[in-house]
Amino acid sequence: MAVNPVFRRPRRRTAPSAAENGFAAVGLLALFGASFAIPVPGEDVAVRAVASLFTLAAGSVLAMVPALLFRGVLGDWKGCVLWYGRGLIVLALVLASGLVHRGVSEPPSSLLESLRTGQITIDRFIRAERAAAPGMFDQRLLTTHERALRQSFPDGTFSDVSVVRVTDGAGWLRAHMSYQAQLHVQNEPVSTSGQMVIYYHRAGTAVIGAACTAEERDCRRIEPLLAAAEQALRTRFDAADLDGVLPESRDCTVEAIAVPNTEHESRVRACVYAPGIQLTLTRLDREDTTASLIAERAAVR
Repeated sequence: MAVNPVFRRPRRRTAPSAAENGFAAVGLLALFGASFAIPVPGEDVAVRAVASLFTLAAGSVLAMVPALLFRGVLGDWKGCVLWYGRGLIVLALVLASGLVHRGVSEPPSSLLESLRTGQITIDRFIRAERAAAPGMFDQRLLTTHERALRQSFPDGTFSDVSVVRVTDGAGWLRAHMSYQAQLHVQNEPVSTSGQMVIYYHRAGTAVIGAACTAEERDCRRIEPLLAAAEQALRTRFDAADLDGVLPESRDCTVEAIAVPNTEHESRVRACVYAPGIQLTLTRLDREDTTASLIAERAAVR
């Protein structure tokens, strides 16, 4: 049986030219530049340098492996260097894309400065922040308000704290949250089903809370009360008082609470509509809301 002479022809070995070597050098520089931009704790220069060199070394080995397997073993060193350079550039792009994603996951300083100086309204700031990173926005919302719940009821146990829905409107953004809790009232454990509706609007923030400690069938009465309070609030965003929002009740009180991340206090109005059914309203003006948002974002950087 005759053998095709093509299969007996020795493989031609190639050597990389200055152009291929230069291409690989560009890949090394690209990977080095991307690796040096990796954030490190405390912005320590020595740690940054070590992390960058380690990333460069690991990336170089990773890019060399396929180049050797698919080109080097065949004696095609020109192709090997080209594959190596391409691998380095791909790794640099992957690393850079991760850094870009990290950058848009946090509100840029220019956006925070615009909020601080009043160049952007509160609702637009929140809208832009959520559009950039919806998952991070929801997680921050959960963390902030769950912390506030635990501070208000330090002996309570909370579960199923979740964001039900985030909706947009003309000049406002609404976040609806729900939770379950075991609270201690007069040294007795009480099961509580709660909701919070947070409105970010141009004049500040308003939070309507709804809590029910009654039987489940009785807790259904809280839904129309909450809907009526929200409808009234949307016509009174610019108001500074706590009147005209919660439905009428003969059992209402007003107390002062600390504004998160500030030294200020705000007032909260609480109204009871039936045994175990309560609504609350809290308002923060633009100044307190802005200070709280900026301090909160700075705390997680």
